[in-house]
Amino acid sequence: MKSVITFLLLTLLAYPAGCEPVEDAWNAYLIGDFDKVEKIVSAALKVIDLPDSDRAMLYFTIGCSDAMQGREISATSAFEKALDLDPALRKKSVDLPPPVWELFYPIQERIVLEKASEMGVSDPIVSDEVFREPDTVKVYIPIIRERKTILKSFSYPGWGHLSEGRKSGLVYCSVEALSVIGLFWSGIKTVEERDDYMKETDVKRVQSEYDEYNLYYNLTWGFGLAAAVTYIAAQIDFFSEIPPTSLSIGNNPTGYKMLTLSIRL
Repeated sequence: MKSVITFLLLTLLAYPAGCEPVEDAWNAYLIGDFDKVEKIVSAALKVIDLPDSDRAMLYFTIGCSDAMQGREISATSAFEKALDLDPALRKKSVDLPPPVWELFYPIQERIVLEKASEMGVSDPIVSDEVFREPDTVKVYIPIIRERKTILKSFSYPGWGHLSEGRKSGLVYCSVEALSVIGLFWSGIKTVEERDDYMKETDVKRVQSEYDEYNLYYNLTWGFGLAAAVTYIAAQIDFFSEIPPTSLSIGNNPTGYKMLTLSIRL
């Protein structure tokens, strides 16, 4: 019974917590994986108790994705829903690439004016940002692999892979979980069999008790070695593959760290 309880507890603790859908959707948008954005947003919006701020950000993200694909009607609808849910979701021209800003700004301006009218504020300032510098082209290369993704990989093999949408992470997570569970289970059995072996007084059973103890002892080492090899292999695989990047011409589309190349025309 004790072994069963231990097995269940370890199974629950062996897997990392899931990632936030808002973060996942935004990261997918940054690397240009628009199909993944749609899947994440569609699934996340079905959650009934999702906070309005998160729901607004999801609509905003799918709106950015649609705008980058030239889907102006669906992008406009998504931006309107986002701002209706969270009027404080204000963006400047430096926050978004031109295809997104050109659609988002008029909607933001209209909703701000509507809210100002409801509050009795006349002539509100929507944005004092210049759309872009006419004599400069800026090329942004987003650095998608963030520090927290690296920490996830170090914390648990495969977690970093999953954060980047790499299916191989599921294999590493599963193998590591089974190895850790096996390590603890065989460790407990090793202690139990060792005690039985030490207490055995029947000469005829001493050898069989020792063999059982030796079996679980070797299994403990085997599971421990499997866990270590899986961890090392996952780290090598994680860092050997460079995450996908994309180029954006115009204004900085996000607040994320980026390599910036400015070309004077």
